[in-house]
Amino acid sequence: MLDRARLIGPQSGDWAEGMMKQRGVEGLRVLQGFLQLAAKQTPAHMENASRLALTHGVWRLRELRGLLTHPTAQEQFQFIQHHPLIRDLSHYQALMPDCFTPATDHPTPPENPL
Repeated sequence: MLDRARLIGPQSGDWAEGMMKQRGVEGLRVLQGFLQLAAKQTPAHMENASRLALTHGVWRLRELRGLLTHPTAQEQFQFIQHHPLIRDLSHYQALMPDCFTPATDHPTPPENPL
């Protein structure tokens, strides 16, 4: 059955293997349901759902079905470097110079008498 899951695609095969490692013997019924579900879906949809399930750590068939009907992939976004409402650190350094200067003279902590 794992070989049949691998025939769907690499993500499906990885999901099936991971599910078997997580669920053990009870995963056999889940794997049967997975293969029945794959017969009703396109390989591309199964691969996408398997990829999402792997990233979310989803090992239940019910949750995998949910990913097939409502795929939720987090979009990648870039962090902005400057914002008009956020001041540069140099402004804060001018307000509190003691907080931003590296301390070179650290006093040695007293030794433990015990």
